Amino acid sequence: MANVSVGSQAGRSSPGRPRDPDRHEAVLQATRALLRENGYSALSIDAIARQADVSRRLIYRWWGHKARIVAEVLFSEPTADHSPNTGALEGDVRELVNETVARYAKREMALGLPGLQADIVANPQLAEEVEQRYTRRHLERWNEVLMRAVGSGEIRQGQDHTAIAHAAVGAISVLAQERIFKRRKDMTDFVTTFVVNAIR
Repeated sequence: MANVSVGSQAGRSSPGRPRDPDRHEAVLQATRALLRENGYSALSIDAIARQADVSRRLIYRWWGHKARIVAEVLFSEPTADHSPNTGALEGDVRELVNETVARYAKREMALGLPGLQADIVANPQLAEEVEQRYTRRHLERWNEVLMRAVGSGEIRQGQDHTAIAHAAVGAISVLAQERIFKRRKDMTDFVTTFVVNAIR
């Protein structure tokens, strides 16, 4: 999606022995550093391999395309195994928004996302992988929060939860790109209020 979001599953599945976690993490860290320095268009498998001190063959076997590595760097989410549950809609939305604001404020996101989006649009298979591995869990977390609010009577039934989630991420993406807010907290406050008022 244009506002590709987050999830927990990463990389390509491959037969044989499990991945070495140290080399896996080295590739992610190298990719993150190179994105911060030069952006997506200048990123190459060769450069990642040199920076991570691993072979090109290993990277191609595990990921196959630099876009898959960049997607994992930008969208993997440690907290994706659960949705916020503060006891109130506004608190839950604030946590989801704050996580996304923090992610979009990173330099690697600013320099990596436009090129990654172009590759995703041009490659239906890659787009499907990103949807399955990252976007789906992000939408599930929003749906869990909003369904809980429906059950508690805080919001009405029948709203499009997927559209709400995409709208929140889209707003954050644009605001971060345009640098409307100098402080992340101010952006979190604005988007949280915007989303909660809209769905109420």
